[in-house]
Amino acid sequence: MWKLKQIFDGEYGCEERQPGEKEKCLVILANEEGEEKTFEANEDWIAAIEKLSANPLMKIIISKPMAKDCQYKKIVVEKKGDGYQAAKYTEKQVFHDNFGAEDLQGFLMEAIHDTFLQVNAWDEKREYSLLISKTQSQSITGRKIIFWMRDR
Repeated sequence: MWKLKQIFDGEYGCEERQPGEKEKCLVILANEEGEEKTFEANEDWIAAIEKLSANPLMKIIISKPMAKDCQYKKIVVEKKGDGYQAAKYTEKQVFHDNFGAEDLQGFLMEAIHDTFLQVNAWDEKREYSLLISKTQSQSITGRKIIFWMRDR
């Protein structure tokens, strides 16, 4: 399971951003084996993931793969006790991962980055939608839930 280790501000050195270019940060994720995964992401994308993971989410659906050959077609994350369970759907199988609430942000960053374009999430009062365009611009919206029905 990948966990968020650190986010570095990308503004260093003498390079300047091009006009209209979003500020980039370096995201470092680490797993239990000590391996690290790094990638660049713009500040707006990081802020959107932070905003999502700061809420006590009950369910998250990650969908709309960027490419047809994406390993997973969708990922459904549900609150289970003190943590979460992720169901990763391929064409014919489902793989499950369990992780703690403190690992949600790292899980979302690793699962979504350069892979999926849509995230829908629900807490007990609101639905959140994160839409990412192919040019990596994103918008996050939240709307109040009028009626919430729990599974029986």
